[in-house]
Amino acid sequence: MNGMRGIGVGEKPTSNEPNEKSIKNDELSLKEQVLRSIRDGQDNQEEQENKKAPATKRPATSDILGSRASRKKVDANRFSRRIEEKMQQQDVRLGQQDQALTKTSNDSSEIENRSATNKTPAKSRVRITRGGKSSAEVPAGENNANENNLFTRKNPEQIGFDRKKNQVGAEKLEKQATTHLSKVEETLESQAETQTNAAENAAENSVTETNVTATNNPNESNDENTDSTRSSSRLSSKKKETVQDLLKENNEMPTSERKKKVRQKENVFVRRIVAILILVFVVVLLIGGISFWNFWQSGQKPLDTANSTTELVEIPLGSSNKQIGAVLEENKIIKSAVVFNYYMKLHNQSGFQAGFYDLAPNMTLDQIASTLKAGDTVQQTLLIPEGYTIDQIGTAIEENTPYTKQDFMEVINDEAFFQAQLKKFPELLQSAADATDTRYHLEGYLFPATYTLTPGGEIDGLVAQMVQKSADVLSNYYDEIATRGITVQQMLTLASLTEKEGSKDEDRRNIAQVFYNRLAIDMPLQSDISVLYALDEHKELLTIEDTQVDSPYNLYANRGYGPGPFNSPSEASIQAVLYPQANDYYYFVADITTGIVYYARTLDEHNQLVAQYVNN
Repeated sequence: MNGMRGIGVGEKPTSNEPNEKSIKNDELSLKEQVLRSIRDGQDNQEEQENKKAPATKRPATSDILGSRASRKKVDANRFSRRIEEKMQQQDVRLGQQDQALTKTSNDSSEIENRSATNKTPAKSRVRITRGGKSSAEVPAGENNANENNLFTRKNPEQIGFDRKKNQVGAEKLEKQATTHLSKVEETLESQAETQTNAAENAAENSVTETNVTATNNPNESNDENTDSTRSSSRLSSKKKETVQDLLKENNEMPTSERKKKVRQKENVFVRRIVAILILVFVVVLLIGGISFWNFWQSGQKPLDTANSTTELVEIPLGSSNKQIGAVLEENKIIKSAVVFNYYMKLHNQSGFQAGFYDLAPNMTLDQIASTLKAGDTVQQTLLIPEGYTIDQIGTAIEENTPYTKQDFMEVINDEAFFQAQLKKFPELLQSAADATDTRYHLEGYLFPATYTLTPGGEIDGLVAQMVQKSADVLSNYYDEIATRGITVQQMLTLASLTEKEGSKDEDRRNIAQVFYNRLAIDMPLQSDISVLYALDEHKELLTIEDTQVDSPYNLYANRGYGPGPFNSPSEASIQAVLYPQANDYYYFVADITTGIVYYARTLDEHNQLVAQYVNN
């Protein structure tokens, strides 16, 4: 038998190779181990459940799980039958392999006998079939190779290897089944504990009543305990059947089918998520639509139907519907600028005219649109009274125009604006530009008059109108100012003092001459108006301490004209300074109650007049 590979024909397998009997025994033991492990697992689980079962009766537990356990029991029986069928199929396959092995062994023995007895010539040819009969000639030297090829198809070693492979696969399957079984058992145990806890809580409430009943009737109590133990045992059995059913479904289901079920679950989850998102979007859209509808309907109604007080509203030139709506909302005439804008567009309302309008919060959008289209404007004017300071003018602007006092003061303090006016009116403002220590360059140069506001105009345009008015008035007096040898700044300073000290033209002329008389002898003007401006407050009577305030505007402490004007004088006061009434007085005092002014040449005469008409 030289040249043969592996085990030769007629040779017996070594002790390291599996024989037929050991393989069959291993397969049978494997089947028994699988069944035994399942039964042992069930028995151990039942014992643990019986040990954990309380002695008190828990009828609510079996009632809760009764119907479900019955269904699980039917599924468990079906699973057991399937396992037995698979085991029978495996037995049939093993029997077929045994028959094939036996037949192969017989063929090999017959061929060995023939080769030993029949000396076939070297050049003769035979063909050995599976039954041992010759059907064609082959070279005698090739007989052994053919025999080897014949038995390598299904020799005992290959069959043993296949069975060993099946055994390893079965062990691996058993291991996987055991692992999965433990996981499923843990899951079902946690679910069962959750369900039984509720029943235990209910059962504990009836423990006291059960104990009392047991005392009266011990036999009945023992029966109830027995029933409770049986119920817990049935519950454990039903739980075990559920585990087996899950194990059966996982092992018997093909991989493709399991993947298909996973995909189906994922698709269902995705569809639910999409449906929820769509539902949320629809709800949000619905809520938004309802909110917008309420906002739209509310915005079309008057702001306050009970308020008919008109407000002066300026519509600037070239304003769009959106800008007009913003102005109306800012002045509290309408509820919403957005609603106003789109309402006018939807109703083709346009052609609104700029200007100042008297509008009230009780007007509808249609009424407002009609007013703006008709151009029912009101003439917006601003009155600057005589003798107003810049601070007082700013307050009047804020109270009577769309502008604020802060806007006005920014223009007054703007050096670029002053330089622009100086360039435009040099004869008027040159002395103001040369003056030092002034509070405001334009103090005294904003002529008191009534001004018309331009719709859409800026605040600097309004201030420019006031400077222009002063230039127009004083242009008639520049020659007289030059003749007296004083500047415009000095003239306006005396005119501002005269404006406040006297109320009548005759008194103003006499007072102007008093100031000239004092200046001529370098005597301080000592006007209370200068002290009040220095203090920046209004007082009826001044104290000695007030007259000592440290300020260049204090003409009690400083000689001459001071830094500049104290207010905006009227044209009458300007004329009084340029054309004073000649006199030789150096003092004057006014009776506040009557307005009469009393003059004196000496200090003693003045003090007597003060004691007589002021102190009394």
